[in-house]
Amino acid sequence: EHSARVPLLVHCPQRFNPRRVSQAVSLVDLLPTLVDLASDEKEFIYPTPIDGRTIVPHLYGQEGHDEVIGEYFAEGTDTPVFMIRRGNQKAIFSQSDDLKLFDLKYDPLEKDNLALKDAFSEQATGLRSEILNQYDIDGLTDKVLESQRRRAFLKNVMRQQGVAWDHDPVSQAKNSYVRNSMPIYELEKRARFPSV
Repeated sequence: EHSARVPLLVHCPQRFNPRRVSQAVSLVDLLPTLVDLASDEKEFIYPTPIDGRTIVPHLYGQEGHDEVIGEYFAEGTDTPVFMIRRGNQKAIFSQSDDLKLFDLKYDPLEKDNLALKDAFSEQATGLRSEILNQYDIDGLTDKVLESQRRRAFLKNVMRQQGVAWDHDPVSQAKNSYVRNSMPIYELEKRARFPSV
């Protein structure tokens, strides 16, 4: 929940009145929002499909979406974990731990799994199906494991050869650029093209 409740501040007093928006939005919503603002909210046709939806309606105090999708494939999990947050409800699913469903308004500490209750079984089934239909979980798991194997292999090779992960430029970067702190004769010499 801590990673899903990060504040987002938009400051543009010439365009929007200050307000607090309680709906959840996502970082993937920033691209369509910035495109909307840059194009004076005229329809824009993207060359490829994008994730995210504009938050401009939120900025004007109008009704906007209240949904965030989260995907986690990194440390501490043996299978991809998915989160859908819509309004006050949050669903979390992984193949190894099944679906958990919480009402964050009444259960902010996520202790009461509504997916286990008969009254929510239809909703839980729908959310589980939505995730399973949206993602190729086995394919994603294979890709993550392959990536981990590849990185472990490279790490061992680099360790055996004494190669560091760090980028080590061949030239001294501090000598590659014209800087205003240089003596004037050095600055003029470097600024010439071709160099003298």
